[in-house]
Amino acid sequence: MALSEAEVPWRGFLESLVARGLRGVEFIVSDDHSGLRAARRAVLGGATWQRCQFHLARNAIHHAPNVESRKRIGAELRTVWNASTLAKAETALAEIVASYRTSAPKLAAWLEENAPEGLAVFTLPEHHRRRLRTSNPMERSVQQELKRRTVKVRVFPSDDALLRLVSAVLVEIDEKWASETKAYIKWECQDAPPALSRISRPQVALSPAPNMLWVSDFTYVATWKGFVYVAFVIDAYARRIVGWRVSTTPHAGFVLDALEQAVHERRPVKGMGLVHHSDRGSQYLSIKYTERLAEAGIEPSVGSVGDSYDNALAETINGLFKAEVIHRRGPWRNFEAVEYATLEWVDWFNNRRLLEPIGNIPPAEAEANFYAALETEPMAA
Repeated sequence: MALSEAEVPWRGFLESLVARGLRGVEFIVSDDHSGLRAARRAVLGGATWQRCQFHLARNAIHHAPNVESRKRIGAELRTVWNASTLAKAETALAEIVASYRTSAPKLAAWLEENAPEGLAVFTLPEHHRRRLRTSNPMERSVQQELKRRTVKVRVFPSDDALLRLVSAVLVEIDEKWASETKAYIKWECQDAPPALSRISRPQVALSPAPNMLWVSDFTYVATWKGFVYVAFVIDAYARRIVGWRVSTTPHAGFVLDALEQAVHERRPVKGMGLVHHSDRGSQYLSIKYTERLAEAGIEPSVGSVGDSYDNALAETINGLFKAEVIHRRGPWRNFEAVEYATLEWVDWFNNRRLLEPIGNIPPAEAEANFYAALETEPMAA
């Protein structure tokens, strides 16, 4: 119980669930309260997040500039939510964004940034999508019942009194659900569609050359002034960090900046088969990010839902960053301190850090050896 929806009470609640044994969370559906978002990322960051489509559509209506567009936007977004595949949903969303580019540029920008967060449900089996695309069932069956029962009391004498009544109501709801024979989700329908992944785990470990496979992910760092987010783009051949960015918000633009740095530094040749692999985070599925990959001639690949090993190489780099910098040198004062420390670490990691999987040499040396071998082979011939 808390007096606000800030991060601290939400984080305490989620941590208490984990402490009581909550395990294996793979998919979360919620609205976009900033406190809940930050707490979810901190405690259950490995789970795929689906932004409630109902609340997302309501938010879009508030960003519409006039009555006419407010009437249309809800129906237009429903064509996205009801699409049969992720590709068709993305196409429909791109068309909506384009239609508002001139008449309502702020709405178009908001949709481009936020609407992809409502598409994570397309990674689930088709049978489960309608049930898991919105948090409304929870509001109807739990929150409305709690309001109905507590409003009759009007004023509670203490916090404990409120908790006793709410706990009793929740026990009743739980017992009702347990006794019902009608399932909310039919778990036997688990024929999930193939993941949109162009790589397998062995391919990550055995990338044959530089600029054949990049993997991306981002992590968070707690500072005295709030959370800071750090994104990395890694070339899988020698584990070299080819792009990175630090930001105070986990928006799509910040991971796009890391990608831009990687493209600028490596200058990949179009048509040479470079693949970019990431998890299914909304930032990496955003229209801006996928369009930039296509523009650079890079094939996109996203991992399978609920598989923490699918992007294991990027997660490993995040873990090394946390162990060698964040946990060792913290606590952190602010964004600037984290950014400067990341700059130092990336330079050290690429040029002096010895990595066992590539022969106990730094990533830069491993790549130099590769290109030196290419020059030697024609001379030997």
